[in-house]
Amino acid sequence: MLLGTARLLLGPVLATLWRVHLIHADRIPDESLVVACNHISWRDPPLLEAVYPRPIFFMAKKELFEKRANTWLLHQLGAFPVDRSRADLKAIKQALRLLKEGQCIGIFFEGTRNKGPDLLEAKRGVAMLAIQSHRRILPIAAATSSSGQLAKQTFIVGNAFDPNELYTDSREAWYDRVATRVQSDVRDLLRSESPAPRIDHRRCPRLESEKRP
Repeated sequence: MLLGTARLLLGPVLATLWRVHLIHADRIPDESLVVACNHISWRDPPLLEAVYPRPIFFMAKKELFEKRANTWLLHQLGAFPVDRSRADLKAIKQALRLLKEGQCIGIFFEGTRNKGPDLLEAKRGVAMLAIQSHRRILPIAAATSSSGQLAKQTFIVGNAFDPNELYTDSREAWYDRVATRVQSDVRDLLRSESPAPRIDHRRCPRLESEKRP
């Protein structure tokens, strides 16, 4: 994330270089949120940060922090490491602390970069962070006009929702319902601006079993 002076100076440069468009910016509430986005490119964190009106702290896979130069840059961008091979309690606690302090946490709900036409199943982490921090979730869809390093990038903002709307007595079922809602909202946003991405129900079984209230 582009913090402080770096955010002010580099944000407009990045937004212009990659022709970044933020659609429905008026839907962004001025509050601490879990910002949930699909992940199509390494550019997603800095470009979303460049056009989002508030700072966003992103979880980044720990492998990116193995080189000292990368570590310095990632910290300047507001990223912090997460071990994706296990439940990383340190990263979770850091995210919850930032949310409690009134910050926004960005999470790529598919869990990895996805260049294919299918949305991957949403991980439960996005639901867990929002529920435990008592924060709403803001779904955002990332899309690009073409391939290439300087392809136009678009972020489409959805409507923030309270995970309590999907409450159920079973904690795991509650997480699943919230994660499915995030995925469904992002799919609808992508469909509203371009042909809908294919959803592979074999990889996303919850989409068949869960219905949005």
